[in-house]
Amino acid sequence: MLNRTLYLIAGALLIATPAQPQKQVKDQREAELFNSVAAEKDPLTKLSLLNQWANTYPETDFRQERNLHYVSSYTNLEARAIAVNAPSDMIREGEKAVHIVLDRSDELFAPDLAPGGVKPEDWAIARQEALRQAHSVLAALASKRKDYTQAEAEFGKLLEMAPDDAAATYRLGVAIVGQRQAARYPAAIFYLARAVGLLPDSDKTVAQQYLDKVYSSYHGDLTGLGEIVQLASQSRAQPADWHVVSAAELAVEFAGKHPEIILWRGLKESLTGADGAAWFDTNLKGAEIPGLKGKLVSQPGAKELLIAVEGAEAELRLKLDVPIPGLSLGITIEFAGVAETFTPKPLLLTLRTSSKAIRLESPDRPASGLPAPR
Repeated sequence: MLNRTLYLIAGALLIATPAQPQKQVKDQREAELFNSVAAEKDPLTKLSLLNQWANTYPETDFRQERNLHYVSSYTNLEARAIAVNAPSDMIREGEKAVHIVLDRSDELFAPDLAPGGVKPEDWAIARQEALRQAHSVLAALASKRKDYTQAEAEFGKLLEMAPDDAAATYRLGVAIVGQRQAARYPAAIFYLARAVGLLPDSDKTVAQQYLDKVYSSYHGDLTGLGEIVQLASQSRAQPADWHVVSAAELAVEFAGKHPEIILWRGLKESLTGADGAAWFDTNLKGAEIPGLKGKLVSQPGAKELLIAVEGAEAELRLKLDVPIPGLSLGITIEFAGVAETFTPKPLLLTLRTSSKAIRLESPDRPASGLPAPR
C-alpha cells in the first residue's frame, strides 16, 4: 500500500548519508548504527536498531533521517498487516504501528523534522497521507474480521479527509449493510449510490451490481434507483431528510389502496396450499366474501361471469341470480358473494352472488350500483 508518504520518505532517505555537509556522527558507534539502520530491510529489525540509536544518542545531527526511518518502518508494517494471508503476529505488529502513527503524528511530522528540500506544504500533505493510510489499514482489518461497526467508523474518517474517495464511499456502504440493521439500509444505499456516481464507467460494474442487490432487497425492485443515484451524487454527506421507501412501506401503502387484492392474495394462498381443499371446506364454503374487485375477462353464459383479480387469467367465477345486460369485457366489477366450489389447478373459485351486491366501474366512470332487476 505504497502512497505519497512512502515515496517522499524513500526519496529523502536516498540522500541521507553520514557524510552530509554540516552533519557529523558523534563517534564510530553512531556511524555503525546509522549504516545498519539504512541497510536493514526488515521493519521490525530496523525499529530495534532505531531504538538502540535513539537510546544511545538521544541528541544527534541526524534527527530528520532517523525520524524518516521510523515513519518508513511503521508504514511498511502497516502494509504488511493487510497483505494476503498475513500471519497473526504480522497483523498485530501492523496494528501497533498504526496506533503509533495516529497517536504521534504531530511529533513524527513536526515541522522541524521535515527533510531538507521538502516544502512545508508537502510535509503537511505527507502527514495527511500517513493518517489516511493508518485509517485505511484499520478499516481493511475490521472488514476482514467482519467488525463492521469499526469498519464504518474508519471509512467515515477516511471520507472526512477525502469526501470524494469513491472506494471508501463504497466500502462504507458495504460496512453499514454488514451490520444487518434494516433501519440503516437507507444510509447504506446513499453511500453505495454515491460511489456509483463517483466511479468511472469502466470501474462501476461491481458497485452497481451490489447496489442493485441491496436496493431491490430493501425497496422491493429497482424502480426509482436512477433518481437515488442522481440525488446521492449531489451531496457529499447524507442529507438530513434522506429517505428510501422500503418494501414494507410500499406494502402498507398498497394495502391501503388495494384491500381487495390483499384479501384475494390471502384466500389464494390458503386455497393453493397443501391442505387447500380441507381449508375451503372448513373455513370458506358457504361463507360470504365481501370487498372483492376484478376485471371481467369472459362471460360464458347470461348469468356467469369470469373475473381476474390480478393478471389476465380468470380465477373467480360469479354465478348471478339474474343476467346483467350490456356488460363489456375489461370493465372493473366490485362484488360480494357466497363461496360454493373451487378447483385448485387451475385455481377457480365459484361465488354465488346477487346483482344487488355488484358495482360496476369503467375507466371514465366511478363505481355505481346496479338497480335491482324488475
